[in-house]
Amino acid sequence: MKKYKLFMVLLLILIIAFPVSASAPEGIWIRDKVRYSFLTPNQESIFNRATEKQAGAEFTPVALLAERNIGGMEYVYLCKAAAVVQPSKKYWFVLAAYKSLNDRVAVRCTKRIRLRSIATSKEPRRGTSDDGFRIIPVMYEPAALSDSAREVFIKGTEDYAGYNLRPIALLGTQEVNGKNYKFLCYGTGTGVGTSRLSRDIFVLDIYEHPSGLCSLKSCEPMDLKMYVY
Repeated sequence: MKKYKLFMVLLLILIIAFPVSASAPEGIWIRDKVRYSFLTPNQESIFNRATEKQAGAEFTPVALLAERNIGGMEYVYLCKAAAVVQPSKKYWFVLAAYKSLNDRVAVRCTKRIRLRSIATSKEPRRGTSDDGFRIIPVMYEPAALSDSAREVFIKGTEDYAGYNLRPIALLGTQEVNGKNYKFLCYGTGTGVGTSRLSRDIFVLDIYEHPSGLCSLKSCEPMDLKMYVY
């Protein structure tokens, strides 16, 4: 019995010291980790006030995507959320916070972004479209991306014409024969085949070949109406 206990103790020590790395099965989308957010103090204050009473979940803001006036201001954030009981499992969400005319702030709605089926639209918006959203420009460099993800983004979009694209976040990666990357980006029309008034949030899929070559598979506008209602 003593030998058995000693064996189990040694086995446990070995497992802790040399953990087995579990790679994801081929084809499964792996959500990227949030490194830090890009919000102004006012944007962050509104988010924190809106979510401070949200029970059962913890929200981490990443970026303000859009805003609109609906008799008060509505702010649409990209964020990560995790259940309090499972803090290690974090999912991408769109969260809409409403600030009333008398300065009351509350969460209006939240909806999860599922990487396999992100809602997109056929045409980019022009300025403020019928839904009233004003897309908030990205005012920072892609510092939220890892060096390898930044390199993939640059290589995958270097021959793309039509929109100036700036990454907001790497949503996830997928191991295939090579690697798929899914980015969320801010885009403005360049005037070459597109209107300079065109501003939208885009979902980009970039494929990285085992050789290191990268190609843009798709670039589609995100349909915010499917996430804010």
